Amino acid sequence: MLIPYRLLALPCLLASATLAFGLPSVTNVAFTQSGATAAIAYDLVSANGACTVSVLVSTNNGATFPVVATGLTGDVGLGVVAGVGKSASWNVGAQFLNQVLPTVVLRVVAQDSTGVITVANHSFETNPQVATVLQITTPAGWQAYNGANLNGSSNVIGWGNLTTTGHFSTFPDGNNIGICFLGGSPNGEAGMEQTIGSAIMVANALYTLTTEIGNINEGTAAFGYFDLRGFPGYRVELRSGATLIGSDVNGLAGSIPDGEWRTSVVRAVTSSTTGSPVTIRLVNLDAPPPGEELAREVNFDNVRLTVAGFGTSAPGAINTTSTQVVGWEFSEN
Repeated sequence: MLIPYRLLALPCLLASATLAFGLPSVTNVAFTQSGATAAIAYDLVSANGACTVSVLVSTNNGATFPVVATGLTGDVGLGVVAGVGKSASWNVGAQFLNQVLPTVVLRVVAQDSTGVITVANHSFETNPQVATVLQITTPAGWQAYNGANLNGSSNVIGWGNLTTTGHFSTFPDGNNIGICFLGGSPNGEAGMEQTIGSAIMVANALYTLTTEIGNINEGTAAFGYFDLRGFPGYRVELRSGATLIGSDVNGLAGSIPDGEWRTSVVRAVTSSTTGSPVTIRLVNLDAPPPGEELAREVNFDNVRLTVAGFGTSAPGAINTTSTQVVGWEFSEN
């Protein structure tokens, strides 16, 4: 859980990203704090109309940006038009509390109408199945990854409709889900991948890959009853040719109860143009922890990919202790 906090009144000067290939350009990013509110300023250039603007937060001098700023008003969200002197107000007092963070960096992200990259069969609905029916073959639009570890019987990829099997109580998008089941020999990771030929990776861009990860429960489908409790681990990768751009290596392990889904988010900034198309890779690590030997399957759904322009502030100090803001009182519920 994130703890709400507040910023010191300290201006932070621009560290910007210059973007190519028609992506939006965000420059002159700065923030200052007064009381429980931070004022964010930036300039926006967009050749493709209005943008969706969001703000990411780093507390480690810009090494990572795991936090999405909430409680924002002003030139944020949908329909932000280009211009100089854009501004937003951030209610940091509602999001964070009682921390002293000396190296905070804000990243303002702008995505225009061209920023959604089409993932073929992103929710495995291209070939719908009736309830309980599984298809043990490579899903449309995808290819096998590490196919030497797939044998067509006990080690398989595929897709199916598990809506009435008891394996899951809810489904992220539609009825079908992607399947990677590794129940026999040979042992080792395997999965599926998709290369998007129309999406050549560009420099100085922020790519965001979002995937729903399922931890399947016991249940009964067309092949009978399977006890699949536990979790063998997963990896989600964003690649360009042979280059790994970003990944989530089992980051949700231990946080997905049996029969539920959680969202994996991979954010990656490109420093150069690779000249190669984007590849998405979804992997079952085939590495269940001790005591979870029945854990054989990882499920995937609603795979989404976007590209955006961004601008980044210089580091600034945050002091979120209540003593820094006279007249404000905070309590934890």
